[in-house]
Amino acid sequence: MAELTSGVIASLGYSEVDTVAETQDIVDAIDAVFANTLRTSDDDATHTTVVSKEQLHTLGFVGATDDNLDAIQRVLSDQTDESDVKDYAALKQLIDDAIAAHSDILNAASTDDLTGIDTTDYTNMGIDGVDSDNLSSINDALINTTNTLNTAASTQEVVDSYNHILDLRAGDANGGNSAITLDATDFTDLGVTLKADNANQAEQLAYLQEIVASDLGSGDVTTVSGLQALANATSDLIDLIQGNSPDSDGTEGLTIEQWALLGVTAADAEEVAMLNARLALTADDLSDVTNLATDLAARADESRNALAKIEAYANADGASDFDQDTVLATSDVDDVPTVQDYSFIGVVDYDAGNSTRVAIDATNIATINELFAAALVGADDGDEPASTRTEVQAVIDGAADRLGAFAKILAYAEANVLTPADSSLIPTAADFALCGATGVADDNNIPALLTKLAAMGSSSNGLAVDTTPELQAFVKQVAIEKIKA
Repeated sequence: MAELTSGVIASLGYSEVDTVAETQDIVDAIDAVFANTLRTSDDDATHTTVVSKEQLHTLGFVGATDDNLDAIQRVLSDQTDESDVKDYAALKQLIDDAIAAHSDILNAASTDDLTGIDTTDYTNMGIDGVDSDNLSSINDALINTTNTLNTAASTQEVVDSYNHILDLRAGDANGGNSAITLDATDFTDLGVTLKADNANQAEQLAYLQEIVASDLGSGDVTTVSGLQALANATSDLIDLIQGNSPDSDGTEGLTIEQWALLGVTAADAEEVAMLNARLALTADDLSDVTNLATDLAARADESRNALAKIEAYANADGASDFDQDTVLATSDVDDVPTVQDYSFIGVVDYDAGNSTRVAIDATNIATINELFAAALVGADDGDEPASTRTEVQAVIDGAADRLGAFAKILAYAEANVLTPADSSLIPTAADFALCGATGVADDNNIPALLTKLAAMGSSSNGLAVDTTPELQAFVKQVAIEKIKA
């Protein structure tokens, strides 16, 4: 102590050391400095003594302020013991450097330019956890944080938050910590905007945790802008699933870039539209997409497989072997598109005109599949293509009149009423013609057809006449019965 006491007294004026009380204050302040050096960290619960601003002033370090005090205390705690500060010149250098670094770093952060700030500045300020590997990330965070930066503690908070993310990404194998669980402040401390606390923020954090921990997708976690892009993508994913709009970028659904950030590579904008439509049909509670690597990827694969099945069916004119079991769709129901297959590509209804959309369901799936089994739809020259969601929807929308006529005939059969109160519900010769049935050229044989059709009732659910071949067979049977009569 004598060495440091002599140095301090030598640096002060006579009037500052001319009483016993003043000398005692100097000794007490030096004791505090020494005690401060015994601390192993800023939260050391064993060695709790830190030097105060007033004590630093007593020692002649008048540059100590309320804001930079904790930087000085941290720097002292970084020393091994009192032997590192027993020399006045060495102590003065530490304190002067701490004050200067505090000023330089926070001034640079306020001007959004930390290009001149290096790891030494952070060390001098008493900030832990900054090295050459994360320096640029930390500097970026200090520029972007919305936190108030006025002390070393406030700076350390930002550093710690970014290091949680970087350490999680590094994983145990690379010296990180894969057991880290990120929370909202790890992102908001850096200036990253998340969903509100009561708006699926927990689910968003779970997605971000997975992305960071698993190195999933094409994102960059070393910049705040990269983290914000990931936050936006996860937020927009949730909005898409729940049908909320607009999302972070004002573009409905996820973009091709956002799909890549979430670990799914989409071929083009057309496929993105299909995948978006698929996600929009999943459960609003996010139970269909609890994670990205498994669930989100599975939803994308379901969509792609469903489209491939529909396309194969169309290209083979209804005789495909999509499951490759050597049995064709004409005999194998596993090769025939289902209601679910259409829903998996986001095609769940069709435009019936007059702002009316009709759902694709069990009552019309056979009729719809018949459209794709037709010779004029598929991959042959001159065919109407069915290789994308948009093309599949167009095929169905383009046959709205035909589908409407079938729906009318099926509904009439199911109603089991020969003459409904609403005469517009009664099938006409034109309806049979729209369905592709021949032999119903005029209304002369309509009464017999209607009588037979109404008599089918609910026992058939109308499914006995939901394709052109079935309807044609029905017309033929009625004609035979008329001849026999």
